[in-house]
Amino acid sequence: MPLDGAPWLRVMRGWDRWPVHDASARHQWLRAAATLGEQAWTAELLNAGDDAAVAALRDDMARCAEQLPDGPISDGDWAAWRDRARVDSDYVAWQRGLGVYPLSRLGLQAGVHAWQRSYLETFGDEVSQRDWPLFAPIEPGDEWVSTLLEQVPELPGLARPGVAALKRWLRVHAPRFRVESASPSDHPGRPVWTAGRLAFDVSDPVVHVQLLPWLDRDEPVWQLVFTLWFAGRPAESALDPYAGALDGIVWRVTLDAQGRVRMRDSIHPCGCYHVLFPTDARVPATGPAEPAIVPRRLSTQGPVEVVVRAHDHLIVDVREAHPSPVDGVYRLERYTDLLAMPTPAGAHRALFDQDGLVARSRRPERWYLWPSGVQSPGAMRVWGRHATAFVGMRHFDDVNLFDELLVDQHHQ
Repeated sequence: MPLDGAPWLRVMRGWDRWPVHDASARHQWLRAAATLGEQAWTAELLNAGDDAAVAALRDDMARCAEQLPDGPISDGDWAAWRDRARVDSDYVAWQRGLGVYPLSRLGLQAGVHAWQRSYLETFGDEVSQRDWPLFAPIEPGDEWVSTLLEQVPELPGLARPGVAALKRWLRVHAPRFRVESASPSDHPGRPVWTAGRLAFDVSDPVVHVQLLPWLDRDEPVWQLVFTLWFAGRPAESALDPYAGALDGIVWRVTLDAQGRVRMRDSIHPCGCYHVLFPTDARVPATGPAEPAIVPRRLSTQGPVEVVVRAHDHLIVDVREAHPSPVDGVYRLERYTDLLAMPTPAGAHRALFDQDGLVARSRRPERWYLWPSGVQSPGAMRVWGRHATAFVGMRHFDDVNLFDELLVDQHHQ
């Protein structure tokens, strides 16, 4: 999100709560915002077709950075920067008002709880899953990892890993996806622009990756976020409200500063189907109106296999990975590539529209879920726009999210 009055700076949700304890840290926070700003402006100018402006962007951004305070930042000025950095909720208040949310939430809650029970009953290892095709990552080279690191904002108290460390993290934590194949929509691939329309290429499976700073229990941590794509969710009936173009899996691994796993969790790129796999003995808290789904504890620090069923692409098992024959591979690409994708005409265009949605992926379910306040439920959306609860308010990138959702089972 751009900062009001300083659009060359961008922030993510929770940066207004980042622990900043001295003058040096205040400047580092602003430099991190400038790093995100450069990425955003680069993509926007590429999409505008202004090659000359793109070439000059780094110089312009350097001049803007020079205008940032280079001396002491007063407490008042710092409070103003932090206030600008608050990211608004993605829930639309007027939809909840018009939908009489205090009443409609009862129906939403009943539907969510029924789906959660049904999902947990189907989760777990089945012999048949062992025959599903397995896709493994291709290890990226040093140069590619270095360019990914250049995009990583470095906030106070959380030093960027080196190239060797990040390569090791990717080698260990990029998941092995075992995917049931019942139709062409179950083949991993990548979205592409062709002649003015969005298409899907299964010849070149790609997983888009991010390395992002985050707060867990108010402690700075890293998150590796992997997004796998499918062509869509096929209709299982003439009136299937969940069917539509484009689908996927967002797999997130939360790491402490030393690279040890704290949590694994996942959503679809629409924000639905949030499931968590703690490494410790935490269980769902009873407080949230829409409780967390914790199918199992997964304590391993090594590679994991994520098992995805056909049609709805729900995760039906997650287990420690063991050496197995591979049926396919996928490449890692930077998530920011989705902000300026090449077109056949030699131009660039973002996957997402100005509302952060993939317009072609809208689902019929949006017509009856709109009282939840979620904008276009079921549609794929850009990082930072993932509302994950229909009852209450929750975002996938809310800092300290796991503290809200989970408690130690010994204190339950």
